[in-house]
Parts: sequence; C-alpha cells; structure tokens
Amino acid sequence: MPPADLIAEDSLASAAHDALAEGVRCEVAGRWAEALRHFERAVRADGGLTPAWLHRANALRQLDRAPEALASLDVAAGLDRKSPRVQLQRAQVLASLDRKEDALAAAGRAVELDSASAAAWHSYGSLLLELERYPAALAALDQALALDSSRADTWFNRGIALVERFRDLDALESYARSLELDPTLENAWNNRGVLLLDMGRREEALECFDHALGLRPADTLAQYGKSCALALLGERSKALACLTEALRPGREGVALVRERAREAPAFVSLRRDSEFQALLDGEEDGAAA
Repeated sequence: MPPADLIAEDSLASAAHDALAEGVRCEVAGRWAEALRHFERAVRADGGLTPAWLHRANALRQLDRAPEALASLDVAAGLDRKSPRVQLQRAQVLASLDRKEDALAAAGRAVELDSASAAAWHSYGSLLLELERYPAALAALDQALALDSSRADTWFNRGIALVERFRDLDALESYARSLELDPTLENAWNNRGVLLLDMGRREEALECFDHALGLRPADTLAQYGKSCALALLGERSKALACLTEALRPGREGVALVRERAREAPAFVSLRRDSEFQALLDGEEDGAAA
C-alpha cells in the first residue's frame, strides 16, 4: 500500500488537472470569470502546473487585469524557462501595459526558443513595427510569412512596414494578399485605398473605401478617403456629402479629419467653395455657440 503522503500528492494532482480541464471548458465558452475560478483552484492544488498558470494569465488578461496576468506568467516562466508560449503571452501582456521594449525582449526570447514558430516571428516583427524599427520589422515579418503565409494580419503589418520603406507597390500587393485571406480587414481596405489614391488610381481607391464602409459604416477615415476620391473624380456633391458624414459630431477622429481636409490636395478645387468652408469651420462655430 502506498504511503499516505503519496496518496495525498496524487489526490492533489488529480484535483489540479480536473480544475484545469473544467477551466478550459469555460474558457472555450468565453466564461472568463468562471474559468478564472477553476484555474485558481488548479494552481492552489498544484503550484507547479505550468499550463494552469498560463490559462490563469489568459483569463486575467481577458478580464482586463493585465498586471495580475503578468505576475501569473512570471510564475510560469520560472517553472518552464524554455517555453516559447510563455514568452509569447508575456509579450502580449507587456505590450498591453505599454511596456513595448520589455514586450519586444519577450518576443525575441520566444524566437530564440523556437525559430520555426511563425507566431513568434509575427509577434516580434509587429512589436518592431510599433517601435518604428522598420527594416528589422520587415525582415521579421518576412520570416513569419516564410514559415506560414496564411496569416492575414502578418501580410497587413508587412504592408505598413513596406510603406515606411517607400515600397508602395510592394505594400499594395501585401495589402491585397491580406484581403485575399481575410476580406473583413477594414484597415487593409483603408490603407490600400490611400495608396491607390496616392498613385492616381482613383476609381480603385473608391472601391476600397466602399468596401471599408460596407464593413463599418461609421468608419470616419474611410468616409474621408471616399470624399477625397470623389473630389478628385470631380464629384463635388458626393464628395461634400461624404465629408459631411466624416465630420458628423461625436464621431471618432473628427478633429484629425478636419485638420487633414484643410491641407489635402484632393480638395484644391473646393477651397473657395462656401459649403466646403462651412464644414471646416464647423468646429469653431460649435465652440463659439
């Protein structure tokens, strides 16, 4: 008959795994608070169970408790120093806490631990992009795509890096690839539309902005882009209607759109238009009222 302490140990291990399994079921169902309670039970029963700490961190992150999630991941990292998954999750949480350099270091560690992981290269490249280290970001994202070319978000981020490297035609193709994989990427439609507009391909740009607005009619930047395209196509009334919609009070980004519209080359033909000027003066009129 096994000693009592071994029986107790086995019992605790079984309880930890049962709690972990139950938590994962709640996690899959999106019941994060309930999942967290099960993961808490699991780590209390077995503090050395790395997956429980990982899942606990994920639940805490979903519940907007990032500092606690990071603490949970630090425990997991102490238990398993060679887990790229732990480092990837640390990178995500650190980025959400605006600790971008620390997040980059964690993503870099994930790449070191598993250089064949497309997810690790994607995370590393995306953080380099946020830190405006464009050549390194582009190299990392290219490596991610060499390992897995099916991620739309990697193609999208690559497009941004290419624009910053003044490779607009390549960026246009990268955005197109992202949209082939995921036609619901609103920002990819917008970014592609802006590039096409800069290239003088106005009808194609207009189609892109229409796609973005089909996905989210309240997209202020898409409305603004569409108004630019219409103005360049000589469609005065339609351009002003779109600009009016973009500058609707309460919309996100209205101040930015108004500022851009004042200097945009697309609106040169409307500079002396009283309706156009009234739209641009709307902010000041509102403030005076």
